[in-house]
Amino acid sequence: MKMFTTTRLAGMSLATATALMLVGCSSGSDSAESGEEFDVANGVATTYEFPNVPEVTLPPSNAALGDDDQELGEVGADPNKPYTAEVIPIGEDWMIATESRDNETVYAAFDPADGVVKTRITTGHAIWDDVVHVFTSDDASEPQAVAFEVWAPRGSRGQADYTVSTYSGNLLEPAEVLLPRHVRFHSREGSHTVSGGGRYMTSWDDQLFGPRVVDLDRGVLSGEQQILGCGPFTWPVGDKIYSVCENSRELIELTIDSDGKISETGRSEVLPEDFTSAREGHFAEEIASGFLINEAGDVYLFDFSDGLPTEEVTPVGNVGREDGRFHKNGVRPDGRQFFVEYTDTEIHPHSANGGDLVRIRLFDVDGARETQNLDLEKLGLDSIDSVSYNLDGSVLYVLGTAPGEGDDEGEDLPTVVGIDPATGEVVSTVAVTGHAGGSDGVSGLRAPERRAD
Repeated sequence: MKMFTTTRLAGMSLATATALMLVGCSSGSDSAESGEEFDVANGVATTYEFPNVPEVTLPPSNAALGDDDQELGEVGADPNKPYTAEVIPIGEDWMIATESRDNETVYAAFDPADGVVKTRITTGHAIWDDVVHVFTSDDASEPQAVAFEVWAPRGSRGQADYTVSTYSGNLLEPAEVLLPRHVRFHSREGSHTVSGGGRYMTSWDDQLFGPRVVDLDRGVLSGEQQILGCGPFTWPVGDKIYSVCENSRELIELTIDSDGKISETGRSEVLPEDFTSAREGHFAEEIASGFLINEAGDVYLFDFSDGLPTEEVTPVGNVGREDGRFHKNGVRPDGRQFFVEYTDTEIHPHSANGGDLVRIRLFDVDGARETQNLDLEKLGLDSIDSVSYNLDGSVLYVLGTAPGEGDDEGEDLPTVVGIDPATGEVVSTVAVTGHAGGSDGVSGLRAPERRAD
């Protein structure tokens, strides 16, 4: 862009000055390209200068985005070139953390052995919490992630798009299923699942008050069923989805048929009279059991391996403690152990003054017997962000912050600590590097999933 400066416009009318400026801009174009100064009428001196920007050149043939992979070339050769490339498959022993952005979330898959982020997948936000399932595989063409996304325009520029997107192969071209605008997928953990060998995404829906099914193979919303007083959990076993009905104290069975339609196929009134539900639930895959800790701290494990239970289900124990309020939790895949996070106050963590996470307790499912008490000092952390078992349950990982050393002294580094679930001993401590999390670093630790049959 050319710059125009005037040194004398005093005494002229606004119209005359404006006309002279326009004359100067147009008549000086030839001389401006050579950088020469020139005069216009009435002695107004003008100067054009070249802008201080790099020379613009056409991109090379391998830099354009397209259907084919392009060579990346040497590292650092030109960081501004956009490329498409085959994704890196996520290893079974890796872990996933998140980097939050204004309109999207980056899922950073890293190896906890060295803390280095190996691949990153970007998805859009859902309505509340993100609804995303990240999968492990050894084939880059297989789905890496399935996400329910809401793409909202700025201001009043039309309606939002509600999609379920499957990211695989080229992450820039996800397979999208456009959903009706009245879809409102519930987003708490455990309220949505991908089953049927990766074919169906099922989520409890707050607008419907029941589950909706998206057939990812056919790219359609294939089934929905209103079931008042039940949900929002979606525990999958084969073609079945199990959930709870709090008011009627029932467990419920739903079946997805070959057309992707869902229907109620059974109920069993086996919950105790004082049963209350919870905001999130988990699933012990190896024993096909739903796991739930309600707001009173009662711990439930629902065995769906043979269908609906027929005998009354009672809590395995209670995890309330006087020295802190319990928060998020998780169960090991074999269902033998679970963890609970605790704050440093008795106020519920959902409160604005809910305190900080300061310890993780491990429990045997048998009697909810506490086996380990892991505080910040033992973990070697300044803060705790999130906790998760790895995929096979052999390690419990804690993501938090730790003080940097050497060149990083004075900084709080995102750090993941590995714990032996059997002994509670620290087996690894590494900083998470290679992310682009900015000042917030990374958060929301989880293990990748296998696509359930």
